[in-house]
Amino acid sequence: LSYSSPQSATAGSAITALNPTVTGTVASYAVSPALPAGLALNTTTGVISGTPTAPTAPGTYTVTATNAGGNTTFGLQLQVNGTGTFMDSIVSGLGFTSGNVTGNTDANGRFTYQAGSNITFRVGGIPIGTVAPAPLLTPLDLVANATSTHLTVQNIVRFLMLLDSDGDPANGITISEALRGRAANWTAVDFGTTDLATALATVILDTQVDGTQRALPSGAAAVLHFDNTFRCMFSGYFRGTYAGDDNGRFAFTIAPGHGGMAGAAYSVPEDELILLGF
Repeated sequence: LSYSSPQSATAGSAITALNPTVTGTVASYAVSPALPAGLALNTTTGVISGTPTAPTAPGTYTVTATNAGGNTTFGLQLQVNGTGTFMDSIVSGLGFTSGNVTGNTDANGRFTYQAGSNITFRVGGIPIGTVAPAPLLTPLDLVANATSTHLTVQNIVRFLMLLDSDGDPANGITISEALRGRAANWTAVDFGTTDLATALATVILDTQVDGTQRALPSGAAAVLHFDNTFRCMFSGYFRGTYAGDDNGRFAFTIAPGHGGMAGAAYSVPEDELILLGF
């Protein structure tokens, strides 16, 4: 008995059915421990299929094939990876490593991670931070107890803005394949430095691989860019109900540009409409 192994799946995405290779006639199949949530073993055919629902650390799942003459087993190595998005506006082409998973963020800024392992983001030889995976990560998550005005956060944002292939990070940051090729020769940078321009001298020169050498954005430009990104991430129209000392319904809009909020809440006990705005 055997299956193609090891196998790596992604939470939320259906797997390609795993078919057993077996000699002889099998009466039934079983597996221990239970497969990750969303996956199932057909006890008649031995086919494993489904859509995993949550990240699961690498593990060995023992499949047993049984007939009247006895049984045989196979240890299927399987992991279910999770996904998330890195935002400083959308950042594509940012390298990441998490356990045995490695790659670059896609056109939507999405990354993949191994359950139970931290994730490190890097551009070539320059790591920008390591953090526990989450569905949404930003440069702010890479620096403990920081705000957008923290020097290290500012410098990480300035670095990413510098790498944007079209020089307009407001429409997303794209780290081109050509620049990633140059980045293989870059060495680690202390993003806590007060002289980032000197620390990134080689990087600044290499940006010309995209056509034009770019200038390092200022700290003020980085703060403005990141704050706008943050507002955009949490902008939108929201409505629902509330309860506690009072109860009722609410609806409000958060603007993506300035982050202002406007809307209203209706108190059922007081039969009162409360306007919201700030």
